[in-house]
Amino acid sequence: YLLFENQSTFSGVNYHSFTIAPKEPMLQAITRARDNFAGESPPSMGISFFSNPKSLSLEQWIRTKSQSNFVPTDPAQQGILTSTTVVGVSALKYHVSGLYESDYVAFIYGEWVVLATADYMGENTTHDFQTILSSIQLKNYTQ
Repeated sequence: YLLFENQSTFSGVNYHSFTIAPKEPMLQAITRARDNFAGESPPSMGISFFSNPKSLSLEQWIRTKSQSNFVPTDPAQQGILTSTTVVGVSALKYHVSGLYESDYVAFIYGEWVVLATADYMGENTTHDFQTILSSIQLKNYTQ
């Protein structure tokens, strides 16, 4: 895997993200981009931190912010959010069917919404995504 870090603004919201992508497909995508050939990024996993200045509830944020990629009218999603936990913190998970089949898990951490994503990359995707989620450590967290 390769690890990338990014910090930017998306639709007026500050965010930080970490992307984890399979090495060879990502290197090929970088080469194509450098040579000015258009194309999509390969499937990846990621963790993004979006500022939540209006203190929306997690469900409100997922249902109203484009950054969540949640579309309740999408037949693949069926408007379903499922409760779960990430390292003991209440979270919501859902599935997105788009360019790639992807699983999403989101939770609130202070003034941030943490959104973890995993595009299906083969048989190890679920295991690797769970390993990443279970390795999260939250400092000074109170729910």
